[in-house]
Amino acid sequence: NLHEVHSYIWCDVRKYKKLGIEVEENVKVLNIESSDNGTIRNSMIPTLLSAASDNKDYSDCYGIFEIGRVVAGVKEDGTANERRSLGIVLFDKTISEKDLFFKAITVVNNLFTQIKHKDAVLKKCAPVHAWQHPKNTAEIACDGVVLGTLNTLHPTNAQKLDKVGKAVCIEIDVDAFVEIAGAN
Repeated sequence: NLHEVHSYIWCDVRKYKKLGIEVEENVKVLNIESSDNGTIRNSMIPTLLSAASDNKDYSDCYGIFEIGRVVAGVKEDGTANERRSLGIVLFDKTISEKDLFFKAITVVNNLFTQIKHKDAVLKKCAPVHAWQHPKNTAEIACDGVVLGTLNTLHPTNAQKLDKVGKAVCIEIDVDAFVEIAGAN
């Protein structure tokens, strides 16, 4: 049972800082009133972790998601490489991080089998972002195409999020997911 959230496309420096997350270099919004919020996000996860942090005292266990826009740098023609992305954060104070990770794998598998009638392939990979765990990060692929990542948090960020609660993050490139042919 996941709850939908809605957020802005730019990084919220103050909220990121509370979680120990650095704003990564990316496309910026020109002429913005607050220079703090000028950088466009390249991942949905820090935004969702901020929402999880804001709501961690309301429930011991929940999941949130958002399909939103991220910008993965600049295309050859100089325009922003804007992508639609599905971000999911599962938060839980009642089970181990390992059990939550397996719960997240089930979420990913259900997404692929229910929508594409295909299996997702998870393979351990190096983290792309500093907030991703150095060992517990996996790429999500289907038909040989890498579509996203599944990860726990780097211990530093996990500690700042909550002393007891654990979080597992899923991010899938929706534009690439749509292109995968469904099995009959």
